[in-house]
Amino acid sequence: MLKEVKIPKIKGEKIVMLIIIIFTAYLLSCNTTEPPPPGEKPTLTLKLEDASCTEAWITLTTTNLQLPATVTLKQDNQTRSTVNLINADTLLYIDSLLPNTSYQYQVSSDQQQATSNELSITTLDTTSHDFTFTTYTFGGQAGSCALYDVAIIDENNIWAVGEIYLLDSLGQPDPHAYNAVHWDGNEWELKRIKTNACGGVDYPPIKTIFAFSSDDILFAHIDGSISHYNGIKFTNDCSLITQLNGSANKIWGLSKDDFYVVSGNGFIAHYQNRIWSKIESGTDVNINDVFGITDQTNNQRKVFCAVSNVFEISDHKILTIDENNNIDSLHWDQDRRINSVWSDNGWI
Repeated sequence: MLKEVKIPKIKGEKIVMLIIIIFTAYLLSCNTTEPPPPGEKPTLTLKLEDASCTEAWITLTTTNLQLPATVTLKQDNQTRSTVNLINADTLLYIDSLLPNTSYQYQVSSDQQQATSNELSITTLDTTSHDFTFTTYTFGGQAGSCALYDVAIIDENNIWAVGEIYLLDSLGQPDPHAYNAVHWDGNEWELKRIKTNACGGVDYPPIKTIFAFSSDDILFAHIDGSISHYNGIKFTNDCSLITQLNGSANKIWGLSKDDFYVVSGNGFIAHYQNRIWSKIESGTDVNINDVFGITDQTNNQRKVFCAVSNVFEISDHKILTIDENNNIDSLHWDQDRRINSVWSDNGWI
């Protein structure tokens, strides 16, 4: 960063010499590609971040390596690729691997005489695909029905939400829809979760659900209200309606007092300490999904949002929200729609 320098009143060549000294010192301070100090050898370190059946993610960390630099990545002692490094830390993505197979990786720089550790990885095996499916059908007697979201707490505690219409005791279409169904391990039970009639309807359909535990669950109705279940009773909150245009598409959070809601027109809101804060997403495209992870090493969170217009092949991207609700975006192929997002460790 340039700083203001007060130059004393000196005549002639002394002024020119002083300016040259200051400018040279500034250039030297900004040089990020200096060679390592004498006696300090460059080092390369490989660390496995994650592996799937056919892919691997490896972090390459350099120390005292003059950048930019070109290094060679070897797989099982055969050259896999050359990598142009511009940063001290680089994520290497490797695809087209075989399932349940072990590989050895090493990186070297012949020019700077540096070789990394040898990293062993084993890709995941595929499953047998031996699944058994059971189909359950709800409603349909009194109109179209739909289930929009599901929360699986365990095999004996499953919630699905939507709108389910049945006939009343007289065989007529019941205008009061069931908006949830619950599995207790033995049977499914239809539920009506009541609101405060924020939008004028007592039992509006439920668009999405997010469960922290069996007695800590959030339900988002299409009228914009949110109901909380504590294992005994439901409590409805209409405060989001003043900001939300329509219903929430998805919910993700750490607790009922700290969660995010996404919706259409690029809407993102964060509920924390009983206060709603709207986050400017920088887009007016529908946000289909939201999911977050917390880094256990520094307790920092990162939230991912899936942005996509289902009717147009344009403006498809993944937004990221940091701890301070700052928005950034990850690269995404504009020709590919994105409907959902999930991660167990932050790699998307």
